[in-house]
Amino acid sequence: MHILKFLILIGWILQTLFCLAQEGLSLQPSSVGDSLISFNKHIKDWNILDFNNGSELIIQRSKSHSIKEAGLKSYARFSSNAVNIPFALAVFKNDFIDDEKKREVANGLKSVNAFELVSSAELFYRFERDRFLFNSPAFITFTLRTASINEAKFTGDLFKVVFFGNAGFAGATADFSATKNLSYRYHQMRLGMQKKFAFLNHDWEAGIGLSVIAARSGSSLKIDRGTLFTEQYGSFIDADYNFEYSVSDTSNNNLFTVNGVGGSADATLAYLPGSSSLRVLLFVNDFGFINWSKRSTLYSADSTLHYEGFEVNDLFNSTDTTLLPFNGDSLIHITGAHNNNIPFRTVLPVRFSLACIYSVSERWLITAAVSYCPYPDLMPLVTLQPQFSFSPSFKLATSLSYGGTDQFRTGIRLSGTFRNRIFFEAGSENVSAFFLPKETTSASLFFGSSIAF
Repeated sequence: MHILKFLILIGWILQTLFCLAQEGLSLQPSSVGDSLISFNKHIKDWNILDFNNGSELIIQRSKSHSIKEAGLKSYARFSSNAVNIPFALAVFKNDFIDDEKKREVANGLKSVNAFELVSSAELFYRFERDRFLFNSPAFITFTLRTASINEAKFTGDLFKVVFFGNAGFAGATADFSATKNLSYRYHQMRLGMQKKFAFLNHDWEAGIGLSVIAARSGSSLKIDRGTLFTEQYGSFIDADYNFEYSVSDTSNNNLFTVNGVGGSADATLAYLPGSSSLRVLLFVNDFGFINWSKRSTLYSADSTLHYEGFEVNDLFNSTDTTLLPFNGDSLIHITGAHNNNIPFRTVLPVRFSLACIYSVSERWLITAAVSYCPYPDLMPLVTLQPQFSFSPSFKLATSLSYGGTDQFRTGIRLSGTFRNRIFFEAGSENVSAFFLPKETTSASLFFGSSIAF
C-alpha cells in the first residue's frame, strides 16, 4: 500500500513537470539568452564541493555565478527506516506519545533500525582565480558552518522495551546488541580549492577542502553485547551487557563553548570525457575526527545482573527509604559500571558518493548517483534526479531515491537567478512527508541564497 501511494505521488510530480514544460516553453533554445543556460555549457563549469554532496545532487553552478560569490545555506533532515513523522515530532516537542503512535512505529520495526537528525547553517565565499598554482585556473572556497548531528542504530527490541516495558518479553530475551548512538554539536571553518588538469588525454577536475572543527558537546554510546531476560511471571530479570558511553563535559556548555577540537577533509574528483554532455564525479565527505577534552566522562561495564526486586518493610512508613533505593551512584555500583574522567575521540561518519551527470538536451539534465555512509546507513542510497530549465532564471528538479537510513524519498528542488547576480535554491529531499506523514519516515528542508560580484 505504501509503495502504491509512493508511485501515485511520483506520477503527480512528473505529470506536473511535463505539463508545465509543454504548455509554455519550447525545448529548443530560441535566443542567445537561452543558449547561455545550455546544460552543455554548464557541464564544463566548476563542481560545488559541498558538505552534503551525497544528498544534494545538483552540484554544479554556471560560471556566471561562481566568479566571485558570497552567500548562506541552511539544511535540516530527519531520516529513519521505522520512526515516522508524527512520532518524531512528538519526541522533538516533548509531547505525550500515545499508544497509537508507538504501535505505528513498532509495526514497522526491523531487527536493526536507523535514525538520523542533521541540521546546519553556513556562510561561504568562493571565487575563481585565472592563475593559481601551476599557472592554471583554480576555484577557491571559504566556509563557516555550525551544525548538530544525532545518529543511531538500534534494535527493535530496544524500542519496545523503552516505550512498552519488558512485559511483552515475559519468558523471552530482548536483544540490544550492536546498538550505537553518536551525537555532537560543532562549529567548522573550511578552506577548499579545486583545479582542472589534463591526464591521459582527458580533462579532469580535483578538489580538496580542509576543515578545523571546534566542538561544543558530544556523546557516544556503543553496546557490543546487551540482553535482558524476563522470567515468565516477572519474578526476576537477568541482564548481560558490555557497553561504553562517553560524554563531553556537561558543566561547560554554551554557544561558544569548546569541549573538543578536530579536523576533517572533503574531496572531489571529476572525469570529463571528450563529450561535453557527460561528467562522472566521486566525492568523499567528512573524513575526520574530534578529540574531546580530558574533562569528559567514560561510563563502561562488562558484567551480568540478576535482579529480584527489593523488600519494603512498611509501605505506609514515609521513613522507609527502601522504597526508593536508587540514585546515580548506586546504579553505577549495582550494574558494575565504572566511570572515569578521560578524553575520547569521535570518528566522523565519512560518506562516499559517485554521480554521473548527463546533458540530454539544451534544457534537460539527468543525474544518477549512489551514496553510502557506513554509519548510520542501512544500505547505499541510490538516486535518480532529472532537472528541467524553464528559462534562463528558473529551474526545477525532482529526485527519486531509495536506501540510506530510510526507504523511498521523493524530492523537489527549485533554483533560479535574479538579474544574473542573485542566486537562490530551496526544496526538500522528501516532499511525501507533507502529504503522507504517517507513512513517511524522513523529512528535510534546505534553502540557499547568494550574490555574485
